[in-house]
Amino acid sequence: MERNLVFLWRVVTPLYKPMQNLDLSYSERIGGDKVFIDPHGYDEAAKNITRIISDEKHLDYLATIATPEDFLRRHVPLRGDLPIFSDTIWLAWPHFIRGLTRYLAGDEDYALEQLRIMEREIDNSGKNRWLFRPYLKQFLAAADGGSESAHRLLRRWVDENVEKFGLSGVKSTAASDR
Repeated sequence: MERNLVFLWRVVTPLYKPMQNLDLSYSERIGGDKVFIDPHGYDEAAKNITRIISDEKHLDYLATIATPEDFLRRHVPLRGDLPIFSDTIWLAWPHFIRGLTRYLAGDEDYALEQLRIMEREIDNSGKNRWLFRPYLKQFLAAADGGSESAHRLLRRWVDENVEKFGLSGVKSTAASDR
């Protein structure tokens, strides 16, 4: 928004959810409010950015989130632990993500119960603003086919996001066979 100023982010986002754009809901800015990129000194700017993103505290933090359990431990306390429906659009996606994460963490029965509550509430709301509604229904239909079917769908979403965002080489817990 301002010439030669950029924001740097430490990005944490579950790849096992469908995404049209990068989701920064669980991410945070690093390097201060804005980082100046001198158009006459790109080499210096690159060194500064490298210094900022290579800071061990950022790398150490990211290393603590390798599994769905890690994600829940780090991010559930910030937003509460009930993946239930919220009538506020910006809260509904995190509830959906939390349900998928709990499913991957092995709490399949609880996650499905909460996601079905969400589905009923959305269906009863009479509102068509829930952009993730088709994904919720798709996931629940896959889960009705069994755990293997649900995990296969989540792996497909991971693969689509890896391709879309150029993240080849990223290991995802959803892509592993648990």
